Amino acid sequence: MTSASPRVWKALLHASVAQLAEQLICNQQVAGSSPAAGSSGASPGAR
Repeated sequence: MTSASPRVWKALLHASVAQLAEQLICNQQVAGSSPAAGSSGASPGAR
């Protein structure tokens, strides 16, 4: 059972890193789209 332990930890580490990367990418996309629309003043409803 001790030989499977490093594999389990490695799999959990990879899954955690992948999940964090996905969350960062999604957060950057949301944060990047919202302020750009609000600060540009170029939206048709603003005039």
